[in-house]
Amino acid sequence: MAPALAFYPLDYGLPGRGTGHQMAKKKAKRYSATKEVKAIARERIGPVPPAHAIQPKTQRKKPKHKQDLLKDPTASDGT
Repeated sequence: MAPALAFYPLDYGLPGRGTGHQMAKKKAKRYSATKEVKAIARERIGPVPPAHAIQPKTQRKKPKHKQDLLKDPTASDGT
């Protein structure tokens, strides 16, 4: 009867144990001109400004038509 796998010596050469196999080397990154240009632009211009909350459209847009103050005097804000 063969002994269990846990009883083999560590330098036996099984996959992932001892000197039998080594980890694959990291792949060299390819040159990307786009990333290089963006990095140079970040150095010159500076960091991107922080994000801010977007206001609702009703608060951003001006009304299409001005209110006629002569027709509805109650619409004025107390002037």
